[in-house]
Amino acid sequence: MGYLFGEEAIEEKALGIKLPSGRLYDDAVYDDKLRPGVMFAGKGMSESELLTTSGVCVKSPSGKKYITCATHGFPGGKGAEIYHPSTGAQRVGNFVKQFWNSDVGLLELNPGLRYDRETFSTTEYPVKPFKKFVNAFALRIGDIIHLNTPVNGHVEGVVLKIDVHRLPADKPADPTDYIIGHCMYFGNGSDILFDGCCGGAIWTDDFDVVGQFRFMMKDEEVAYCPSFNSLMELDYELSEI
Repeated sequence: MGYLFGEEAIEEKALGIKLPSGRLYDDAVYDDKLRPGVMFAGKGMSESELLTTSGVCVKSPSGKKYITCATHGFPGGKGAEIYHPSTGAQRVGNFVKQFWNSDVGLLELNPGLRYDRETFSTTEYPVKPFKKFVNAFALRIGDIIHLNTPVNGHVEGVVLKIDVHRLPADKPADPTDYIIGHCMYFGNGSDILFDGCCGGAIWTDDFDVVGQFRFMMKDEEVAYCPSFNSLMELDYELSEI
């Protein structure tokens, strides 16, 4: 892993080992410390490999720490094994929880593994540690958001609209009965170029985390990104290990 130093050389910034380009992904092994934006792998049907992007570390109200992830990347459900960067490499944890059908899930890392609250920097975009969750309704049309994945590296996008979907329920709705998401434009409508980005954290210019990447809408050049509002309502907080 390389490091980028600031003007005063006070704090170091992690750089990715490989620079994603075309179909060349950053599938390097980051066994010294995992962080948002590395490659996760799960096993699908017939042991096929499903690649996704690691999310952020969160702390539950009980104090336990987990990593957000894309649920569909681990079809085995609770207990499914999670690998980095491929299924032929190190097993780093297990899938433990799904938040309804939002595709937001949690995994628990193996004991002894570390996880940062800061993604990779580039020479053009030095990052800072993520500060906190931000309510999805605080974003406005035209706001700039960011995504960093082993597929495309750092990319910027813009908020197009907010999407609200109520889950089926036989009781009066509470905040966790809703999936709050955003439709965002990243400047390229190809779903192929975003294959493997699912689970990657979405953040603002202030380094507040909004949610995670889910999928590109075919023929619309728009990405759907579920928010972390439900995590906020359940009193999860950003953290690190």
